[in-house]
Amino acid sequence: MVPYANGTFRVLNRVDRIISEETGRMLEFRTPSILLESVVCQGRYGPCRMFCPKSSYAIWHEAWLARVNPNRTSNNEVAAVFRGR
Repeated sequence: MVPYANGTFRVLNRVDRIISEETGRMLEFRTPSILLESVVCQGRYGPCRMFCPKSSYAIWHEAWLARVNPNRTSNNEVAAVFRGR
């Protein structure tokens, strides 16, 4: 997610649940989560750094993102800005 911090991206979709690849079970999120358009795993920071052959979408918690000024862009864009812990 680090390469995408402070960038502006269009919301692709909301995510309420996913299927775990490890267990095959359905997992439901407790907090609102979002997929951002063109924001996929690049494998830059993995231990093997073999890049990410799946190009999986990163799942962002809505609380991590800030909405872009609605006068400048459409309502379904957000600025991907990490809010520090």
